[in-house]
Amino acid sequence: MADFFARMMEFFNSTQIPTQFNEVDVKGLFTNGWFMIPFLALVVYQLFKQAFNNLALIGIGMGLWIFSGSHYVREIRVNGEIQMDKVLPLVVVGVVTLGIIIYLYFIRSDD
Repeated sequence: MADFFARMMEFFNSTQIPTQFNEVDVKGLFTNGWFMIPFLALVVYQLFKQAFNNLALIGIGMGLWIFSGSHYVREIRVNGEIQMDKVLPLVVVGVVTLGIIIYLYFIRSDD
């Protein structure tokens, strides 16, 4: 089983996903037509379907992606050590995000 996880981590690192999360280029992404045209089509389609829960999830996902590349998140770990004074706001962001998702899908549903 350990070999399986080692191969999965090797594959995950070879895709350079961690590097992409660390180097968020928001301006470059939103000026790229190959991203914007399908993204806007998706948003318009979700508006047409009136799937506001899906639109909220898209917004939350984009917001978390932008937040993950922010200066604040990059400074949480300094010299390999986590700065404990910066963990609480990060936990609050996670709790608020989960609260919004739970509210949208379990408390108030659009059926």
